Amino acid sequence: MAYKPAELALIRFGGMAQMDIRLARLIADRLALSVAQNGRASLALSGGSTPRGLYEQLSHEPINWAKVDVTLVDERFVPPDHEASNEKLVRETLLQNQAAAANFMGLKGTAQTPQGAAMIANKALGAMGLPFDAVVLGMGEDGHTASWFSGAEELGGVLDPQNPVLCAPLNAPPSPITGPYTSRLTLTLSALKEARLCVLALKETGKKEAYEKALQPGPVKDMPIRAIMRMPLGAFWPCWTP
Repeated sequence: MAYKPAELALIRFGGMAQMDIRLARLIADRLALSVAQNGRASLALSGGSTPRGLYEQLSHEPINWAKVDVTLVDERFVPPDHEASNEKLVRETLLQNQAAAANFMGLKGTAQTPQGAAMIANKALGAMGLPFDAVVLGMGEDGHTASWFSGAEELGGVLDPQNPVLCAPLNAPPSPITGPYTSRLTLTLSALKEARLCVLALKETGKKEAYEKALQPGPVKDMPIRAIMRMPLGAFWPCWTP
């Protein structure tokens, strides 16, 4: 069963610092529980400016990071040291302090094509073991999450919950949100659909309004965040701060 409307209501925080602290503790508790129960834990992270403080806060959490596997929800097809790279963001924010001991797997790697990178990432994700224990998502004012952009030719396959592919290349339609970075790698709905904890971190009024629009009936392809909102994840925390 999908979530009930009341379970999808935004959790409002008074500011970014408050949200970062609360979510870092929530994610750390979930990872620590999985390490205790299963011997390892897994975490998938999004890029963007919103989660930067969350990742920095999370990096200080005193859990057994050597038993945590970290990967990306999506990536622009750029070198890992490029300013637009989500891998660069995660290395500079999360993979510091206590979390420097975590096992990190990027999506781009050294592959020369998005298709080649996706093939390598699929094998690595399969070896990591699913479901993810924790996932951090963001959302654009157009209703996209991960690199699930409305109008992308590959979107249907990416959002097919029966698709065995876990990571796929996607060409996003050019827009002010994508900028020049239209060639993407993204985890599919199949990879995320059974996450034990899924955090959606939003800020500013425009994204709040977009989320509330996504709550209304309408095609998933028009606002792909609906694919997550209509999937019965283990726990879903949609969070917002002005």
